[in-house]
Amino acid sequence: MYKSKLFVVIIIFMFVQGCGSGSDQDSSENLSSEDYLTKAKSLADNKQYEDAIVEYTNAIEKDSSNAEAYYFRANAYALLDDYEKSIDDYTQAIELRPDVSAAFFARGYLYLLLQEYDKALLDFDKTIALVQSNPYAYAYRGRIKLFQNDLDSALEDLNIAITLDVSSDFLYVTRGRIYYAMENYTKSKADFSRALLLNPESMFSYFKRAEIYGQEKKYDLAIADYTKAIELVPENYEALANRGWIYWRTNQTELALSDMNLAIELKPDYAHVLNNRAYVYIDLGEYQLALDSVNEAIKISPKAAYVDTRGDVYKAMQDSALMCEDYRVACDLESELSCQKFSDNCE
Repeated sequence: MYKSKLFVVIIIFMFVQGCGSGSDQDSSENLSSEDYLTKAKSLADNKQYEDAIVEYTNAIEKDSSNAEAYYFRANAYALLDDYEKSIDDYTQAIELRPDVSAAFFARGYLYLLLQEYDKALLDFDKTIALVQSNPYAYAYRGRIKLFQNDLDSALEDLNIAITLDVSSDFLYVTRGRIYYAMENYTKSKADFSRALLLNPESMFSYFKRAEIYGQEKKYDLAIADYTKAIELVPENYEALANRGWIYWRTNQTELALSDMNLAIELKPDYAHVLNNRAYVYIDLGEYQLALDSVNEAIKISPKAAYVDTRGDVYKAMQDSALMCEDYRVACDLESELSCQKFSDNCE
C-alpha cells in the first residue's frame, strides 16, 4: 500500500540525460547539491531507486544540510523496503527541517508498518499539529487507536478524515473496521458499501461485508460477496473458508467441501477449517475422513472446541465411550457446550 497509493509523489524538476562516461565525470565535478537532487528525482521517477540513492547521497555529500535530499532518499529506501535506513533519513530531515510535516507523516507510517505504535502515534500527532488538512494522518492515527481498542477516539479521527476527503475508499474501509469492532454492524456495512461504490475492487470491503451478511443470516448476499472477494484475490483462504462454512450451513455440502479443501491447500495449518471440514465429512457419511480432519486440527491447536467436534464425530460413529471422553475433556477445558453435551449424552 505504501508503494502503490500513499507514497509521496516525486515531481520531476529537470531530466538529466547522460552524455557518455567521460563527460559525466567532468560535469559531475561542477554539479551542486541541487543538481544531484534534480538528477536523483528524475531517476526515482523512472523507478530507478538504487541509482537515485547514489545521486541523493552525492547531493548530501555536497551539502549535508540539504533536508530535501535526506527526505527523498528516505522515500527511495522505503520503496526498496529498507525501512531502517529510511527512518534514519526521515529523522535527519526532521532534525534539519522540523517544520515540515511530510517527514513526520512518512516516518509515522513506517513505524505503523513495523508495529511500533507509540512512535507512530507521536509522528501522526506532530503531523496533525503542523498540518490539519492531511486526512491520512487522522486515518492512520485512528487505525492505531483501533488496534489499541480506543474505539471512540479512533472514530473521531476517521470522522475528521472523511470530512477532509469524501472520495477515498480507504477512509471508509478504515471507519467500517472501527464500527465493526464497536459491533455497530449497520454503520459498518454502510461504510463498506460506500467504499465499494468508490472502488469496486476493494477486496477487503467485500470480505467484511460478507461477514456481516453472514451474521445477519443473509446467506445468498454473503456468498455473493465472498465470491467477489475470491475473484479479486483467488488465494484468499479466509474467504474460501468462510464461504465454505456458509455453503455447509445452507446444505450445499459438495461446494462446502470444495472451498474448505482449497482453503486448506492454501494454508495447511488452518486448524479452524480442518475442524469445520469434519462436519462436512459427517454429512457425507465419511466418518474416518471426519476423524482424520479434526485430529489434524487438534494436533495443531488442542483447544476445547476441536475436542468437542471430535466428540461429535464419535457420536456420529456411535462410539459412546470415546464420545463421552471427548465431551468430558472439552468440558474440563471450560467449554459450557461440551459440559451440556456430556450431561445430555453421558450421565
